[in-house]
Amino acid sequence: MSQLRGVLESLEWESAFFARPTAIVRLGEDAPVLQAADFAAWQRVQAKVPAGRADLLDALQQQGFRLVEGEVDLSITVSRHASTGAEAATAQDIPALRRMAAQAFAQSRFRAPWYAPDDSGRFYAQWVENAVKGTFDHACLLFRDGEGHIQGFVSLRKVNEQDARIGLLAGRG
Repeated sequence: MSQLRGVLESLEWESAFFARPTAIVRLGEDAPVLQAADFAAWQRVQAKVPAGRADLLDALQQQGFRLVEGEVDLSITVSRHASTGAEAATAQDIPALRRMAAQAFAQSRFRAPWYAPDDSGRFYAQWVENAVKGTFDHACLLFRDGEGHIQGFVSLRKVNEQDARIGLLAGRG
């Protein structure tokens, strides 16, 4: 039986949005061993596990975790350059971006049976709006077709002076 080592950290925005205590397990070899009682205060707990760490997946499963979704982190170096087609989203773009985000992430971890049927759409619609306003992610870039219709978007969170992390990425074409 593998021991699960980590600390639980509150996910404030998710907790407030869904009105239920939500946390993430920050796994670490030097962290304390987690017991079932450590999870009692939380209605939802997530964990992110590197793909090659089946031992951590086993330990999480022993605590009652289930695989709900996968995601990929990609780190690349980009340089500043003039982009053809990318533009900063504005307040006028929010209604269309909310609709796109609500549809694009319908199968996220915020889906039934763990959440209400429309929770995922509401969550991601609010996320992209917050990105346009700079209140969650720091920016939202969008791409338009030749007729001015939004074809895709990416939200970005500034990590430091040189690095940004993609929050949401969706679109077509």
